[in-house]
Amino acid sequence: MKNLNINPFVSITLIDGLSGLEEPAMRGILSVLGRNIRIVGGSTGDDLKFNMTYQYADGVYNNAVINTIVAGLKMGTGMGHPYKPTDKGAVVTKAKDRTIYELNNRPAAEVLKELLDVDSLTPEILSENPFGLRSSDIYGDYIIKSAMRENPDGSISLYSEIYEGSYLSIMETDRETAIESFKKAIMMAINDANIEKEDVGAIVIFNCILRHFLKEKLKINDVDIIKEVVGDVPVIGFNTYGEQGSTRGGAIGHYNQTSTILVISKKAISQ
Repeated sequence: MKNLNINPFVSITLIDGLSGLEEPAMRGILSVLGRNIRIVGGSTGDDLKFNMTYQYADGVYNNAVINTIVAGLKMGTGMGHPYKPTDKGAVVTKAKDRTIYELNNRPAAEVLKELLDVDSLTPEILSENPFGLRSSDIYGDYIIKSAMRENPDGSISLYSEIYEGSYLSIMETDRETAIESFKKAIMMAINDANIEKEDVGAIVIFNCILRHFLKEKLKINDVDIIKEVVGDVPVIGFNTYGEQGSTRGGAIGHYNQTSTILVISKKAISQ
């Protein structure tokens, strides 16, 4: 029965992190590959210059999408973020694409300042207090919608799409929450691969640059956490401008302030 759960293919997806088009790109990929495939990846960055990013796969590209299908070994994907919801939030009453115009039928920036009790929405304040959108599946996990900036018209630009009618919770974190959430994301990928901890051969991580800054502030080292969970295994990772992955409930998409993880087993699918 365990073998019936094995999906032999994983799609590693790299998208230009300055395009602002991760969601349409993901919808295009899923229209071809279907929703049963595992997808993991990140949006490419340029060391916070926000000028131009490059994608590499048998050549060098920009403003592109790289999609690589890998198979052969048992593999699994997981994702997680370091935040938990507060009792503060608001309903998106007017929005389009990645911009919120109104929260609770009022200018979005005005409402957010009241929720956070601040006079201005600086990048630091926005990154430390992201929005959380609760999934509608049986797990009820939260995905992160990060605000980019306040606009002159009182709207708020985000790093990912948002829909009218969504209830957005203000999120918070602490060191313990951040550590435990990363452990759970690793175990999610291991369980998805249908392997034991001792079977892990390597781990690939796509880590949001904003989560990286949070880790530095909280003095957290992901490699130390990995060693605690699975021992000393090869790890490669990237700080990204957004992450592609799948929630526990199977929602595949583009996320913010998140880590998406690929676990590669030592074992072939046939073992």
